[in-house]
Formats: sequence, structure tokens, C-alpha cells
Amino acid sequence: VNLGVGNSFIGLYAIKEDPRVNHFCLGLDEFHVQVAAERLRQYGIRPRVRKDKPEVYFEDPDGITVQLENASYRG
Repeated sequence: VNLGVGNSFIGLYAIKEDPRVNHFCLGLDEFHVQVAAERLRQYGIRPRVRKDKPEVYFEDPDGITVQLENASYRG
């Protein structure tokens, strides 16, 4: 499910084998992978940067994976 948030979106995704929310994605304006990853590191968060796509992942305090992506991305 992708929900509109201003000019961006929040996407909620479940994997068929597991009915819980697998991760959610936030589309960001002016998204730059390395800038986002470095900002997370400054807050003590360990980001995972995909090598094949401009995406950053990290775990929220509840252990849910958060994906950061360009606002033009639509899953």
C-alpha cells in the first residue's frame, strides 16, 4: 500500500509468507543516498545502502525495517 504524504508517499509492505509488516518506505524530496546514510550514522543508526539501487535501509526502534528512497519512486 502506498499512501500519499504531500508530494511524497509512505509505503507499507507485507511479504506473503509473513502477514506482519515487513518494512515501510519513505519517499524523500532531494534524496541523496550517501547524504541520508551519513545523517543516519550521525544519529548512531547503522544504515544499509543497496549497491544496485539508490536506497537506504535501517531498523526502527521496534525492529521494523525502514526504506528511504527518492520521492519519485513508487514501489
